[in-house]
Amino acid sequence: MLTELVEVLARAGYEPPAGKQLRDVAIIMNNFFGVPPNPALPIGQLRSGFALMLLDARGEPTHYARIQAAEDEAFSAECRLVRLLSGDAVTGDIVPRSKSAHGKRIRLQVSQFLASEERLVPRPGWTPSHWLALAHDALQTRDTLCHRAAEIVPEIQSHGAWLRLDNAVQAPLSVIASVHGTGVRTNLISDVLRTLPPVPAVVQHGDFWAGNLLLHGGKWRIIDFEDFGHIYAPLYDTLHLIQTSARGGRWGPTAGWLDVGPLPVDREWRRIWGELLRTRAEALDLTPPQLGGLILFYLVRLTAHRLRPGVSEEFSVMPMSDLRAAVRHLESGGELEDLIPSGGDALRAS
Repeated sequence: MLTELVEVLARAGYEPPAGKQLRDVAIIMNNFFGVPPNPALPIGQLRSGFALMLLDARGEPTHYARIQAAEDEAFSAECRLVRLLSGDAVTGDIVPRSKSAHGKRIRLQVSQFLASEERLVPRPGWTPSHWLALAHDALQTRDTLCHRAAEIVPEIQSHGAWLRLDNAVQAPLSVIASVHGTGVRTNLISDVLRTLPPVPAVVQHGDFWAGNLLLHGGKWRIIDFEDFGHIYAPLYDTLHLIQTSARGGRWGPTAGWLDVGPLPVDREWRRIWGELLRTRAEALDLTPPQLGGLILFYLVRLTAHRLRPGVSEEFSVMPMSDLRAAVRHLESGGELEDLIPSGGDALRAS
């Protein structure tokens, strides 16, 4: 496969520096960005995909390449989307320049490597207002990207203008129900969401977290379009940014970002997260119960996504914990809108 890999990389615009072989300038990475212990190429990970960090003669990264099987239709569609967005006059400054190519066995996408000047993960010394200002800028960039994508890729917005959360939640609920021992009352979730009116269908990036946001040259850039356009529940990206900021920030992976559930973080942080959600919900004319329903949908969908085959069990532990806490709260008579972070006292369901 090495010969084909070199040839397809060349067709996508990358060739090793003069006097170097690909083995000398490629760092192999798996889907969770770990470096496999065996650096030899090829690595037999084609079915699940892998990535290469490509270096110049000095050992500095210049490109990032993702590699999948040639017949992977979803990856082919993603490559087309990224190619369109990176070459567009509106989104070309948001999506790093990318090219794709394929051979008999592999399909790959090569993107310009951009070093990030900032990561949107709270660190010691950060104030909530500092994070909030960065988050507003990043989300405005996201809004521009998603709006433009719907214009230049019409099939992204071809499913309708409204979304019923009780319908949209059924597929992820079936995944959770199929896993023994989750202890989640899936019928209660369906019943609660059925009481809500439809919400506007708004295209989402689908994996909008700090690892896919790069602040480069003073502008936010967005990467990783594997889940782009697969989710239309409004505010999903905002919720994912908040959840991953709490869990990946200075409080550690067990931090709670809701007022229900385990170990809620500082009140002021939960207050500004709630403020951000309410502001963006009001712009879409969403009611507090609808916003609470979107939080519940997010917890269900994220949990199901983390329970899929091939994903380490540790990635599903915390979203499952949040989901169980939310369901216990609803079982005890709590309201959907109580799920919105407020910075108040933790709400403990019996």
